[in-house]
Amino acid sequence: MSGYDRSSSQEAANIQTFGSDVKDATVLSEGNVFVVQVETAQGDFFSLPHTSYAAASATAERLLCA
Repeated sequence: MSGYDRSSSQEAANIQTFGSDVKDATVLSEGNVFVVQVETAQGDFFSLPHTSYAAASATAERLLCA
């Protein structure tokens, strides 16, 4: 199980769309869900929910390294 609540193609689309524009990506715990809170260079925020910390952490790392 990937731990990602959306399909991997959706994750790839988010990384491709926002990856080069990401200023910060932080993993937050919200109950049983881990959320990657992303801030873009323009100051916009969006969240990507995950079911495991490992998956959320990996997504945050991919966004920051894109």
